[in-house]
Amino acid sequence: MTWRRRFAFGPLRYEVEADDAVPALPWCARHACDDEGDAVPVRVSVGSLETASGKGDFADLGYAARWSREGHAVAVEPAMAFRWGAALALLIAQDAPGLGALVIHGAAVRVDGGVALLLAKSGTGKSTFAVCHRARSFAHNAVVVAAREDARFEAWALPFAGDPRPELDADGSAVVRAVCTLERGREPGLEWISRGAATIALARAVVRAPVHDLWARERFVLGSRLAERARAGRLRTTRGPDDLDPLDRSLTCMEYLG
Repeated sequence: MTWRRRFAFGPLRYEVEADDAVPALPWCARHACDDEGDAVPVRVSVGSLETASGKGDFADLGYAARWSREGHAVAVEPAMAFRWGAALALLIAQDAPGLGALVIHGAAVRVDGGVALLLAKSGTGKSTFAVCHRARSFAHNAVVVAAREDARFEAWALPFAGDPRPELDADGSAVVRAVCTLERGREPGLEWISRGAATIALARAVVRAPVHDLWARERFVLGSRLAERARAGRLRTTRGPDDLDPLDRSLTCMEYLG
């Protein structure tokens, strides 16, 4: 017996067919969709998956994944069936540039007129920052951003994280107004940076499939366009309630000045 559901992650659509032994995960209901558009088929099974090479096998993580243009396949170990979500996350990261989108390892907070992406090295405190500003948290660990026809970028929270906290991830989408790297500081502050520096920061934060990156050029082009469209800066954080004040003031001033 199997179960079948369609899921939406920003502009990406997947139709998952899974063995009954594969559990529905906490995000499943939130990202379920019933539209009739095209969706990439994903077959999830419990057992082993033969791959073209050992590079595609993630047995040490409890799953294996195979990507193809026609559809994807995922296999999970019986004791770690919940890991199919992690495998799907890698497939989404692989597919995204083909639809003008990127998956970014980062947090996001609401600002006037949209959201600001927050980038930092693992362990720096992205999720902690989201917790400190939970009333404005949009995403705490992963974001998909997609180019729009008006040249702006739209963002959606993604549920894939080692520490799932759905209360920190918002429904719906928002326009990306700024991209900021997080730095520790003694007091809150903001320093705007060049587009080149922003492109480098985004390149480090964009999630790639661990093997056979088919969209390397597209990832770079999209990252460069995002760096050109959104304001970019270094945001100093003290993990206090006033950390977002410098960013709010700067964006409000820019809006006022046009």
